[in-house]
Amino acid sequence: VFLRYACFILGEAATISFDDVGAIRDIQDLETEMLNGDLLNKTLNSLMPGDVFIIPNNTYHVMGGILVNTPLKNVVFQLDGTLSYSEDRHNWPRDSNGNVLACMDYHSIEDVTFTTNDNNINNRGTMQGNGHVWWGAIQYLLHAEDRPRLFHIRQSKNVLFEKIRLINSPYWTFWAENCDGLEVRYSEID
Repeated sequence: VFLRYACFILGEAATISFDDVGAIRDIQDLETEMLNGDLLNKTLNSLMPGDVFIIPNNTYHVMGGILVNTPLKNVVFQLDGTLSYSEDRHNWPRDSNGNVLACMDYHSIEDVTFTTNDNNINNRGTMQGNGHVWWGAIQYLLHAEDRPRLFHIRQSKNVLFEKIRLINSPYWTFWAENCDGLEVRYSEID
């Protein structure tokens, strides 16, 4: 928090690691998922122009419902590790109508890059949706289309999404609405 405040006062961009803001790696339980999800929400919504936010090359279990509704501008989201979304449907965040929120949802961002630092195709950053707990005939009968999208972006400009692996999405994998200047390249969906 002090680093963020100091950079704001001095007008300097910061490089922020998910570890440095208190994220817990490699532990998969509800408490960790909620903590990591909350940290991810707060950190992404506090980024200033020029900032680079890094998810290091580790696995971070997070609760979905990551909603970035602060107009981010000129930032880099560097996913070197894995964001593994919760398998807990019961505790998944919901909107005011009771529908589940997306894993990650961005509104009104501009000049933002989502990337991985490593050019090796086998070392791409990963968004793991753990969709298997949302799929299947019984799940469809019970919940129909009330499943989270893995990555959702809307009303945004000049966005680059590259070198990222999206796997096991509970619903739609990548959805972009009303975007001007969106480029998706060198990425993979499984």
